[in-house]
Amino acid sequence: MSLSIKQKKAFAVISILCTTAIWGFSFVIMKNSMEILSPLWFLACRFSLASLIMLLLNLPRLKGLSLVNLRDAFWIGLPLAFGYAMQTLGLNITTASNSAFITGIYVVFIPLISWFFTKKLKAWQLLVAFLAFVGLAALSLDANLHINRGDLLVLAGALGYAAHFLVLDHYTKLYDSLLISALQIFTCTLLLILAALLFEPLPTADQFPPSVLHSLLFTAALGTGLGFLVQTAAQKVLEPTPASILFTSETLFAAFFGTVLLNERFIPRQIMGGIILIACMIASVVEKKPGSAAEKLPAAEERPSGEAAPAKTDA
Repeated sequence: MSLSIKQKKAFAVISILCTTAIWGFSFVIMKNSMEILSPLWFLACRFSLASLIMLLLNLPRLKGLSLVNLRDAFWIGLPLAFGYAMQTLGLNITTASNSAFITGIYVVFIPLISWFFTKKLKAWQLLVAFLAFVGLAALSLDANLHINRGDLLVLAGALGYAAHFLVLDHYTKLYDSLLISALQIFTCTLLLILAALLFEPLPTADQFPPSVLHSLLFTAALGTGLGFLVQTAAQKVLEPTPASILFTSETLFAAFFGTVLLNERFIPRQIMGGIILIACMIASVVEKKPGSAAEKLPAAEERPSGEAAPAKTDA
């Protein structure tokens, strides 16, 4: 029995909301796991598992890869690995809720970074960027006007995600979407293993208790593997703008799970800052010309997972 277009769209909306709930929950379980396993080694292990999943999905596509393909994979994966590393290092010393809110504003950074190459920036984009930084200040600054170092690291990660989107927007026109996802995940795996070897001590067996193993499997299989499949299927029936807006719900789920499971609390100023940031995320993906690069924004968690259209970036 085939579904109608309306039923397919409804199913896609539900699937995206379930996926963003998984991504929001990922912030919480990663924060807990990094009390045992160091951030870069957590990422290295997580992406190694994700690479295995993508390898199984892409075996036929990997035949005949050239040096040019590997070079392109490096340039796609480099800013993504930087984004994940900074975000995860920041998550280790800030709240899961703050990390999710700040990561989401990478969609605001995309036109700002693009300006360096195109010299084109609209007045409303400047306004959104200004409001995003107002929201960031309200969320992150303490009573002494000091910003948490973890929030700064997450902000650097958001810049990495924005740069990744712009690079991906170019290469996605040249490659099959599933293959390009696999190539960038493979690249991330190698770069993150290298970073972990350089900056963190080798983990020991006792740093992999069942709770950490469950977290690694959850983020690799559901956050990356299933998340990619859901977003790809959903994009076939939903327009980019409403899909992008739905993906911003990841931030709300992260704040909810952080409050319920980690006992994170917001003062009124932070609540207002979070509302401003969500409004800026939504403003960054609406009222664009259909088919424009700006309209094809990835989501905040698995955000960049291979599609130029809404993608995530989970934690």
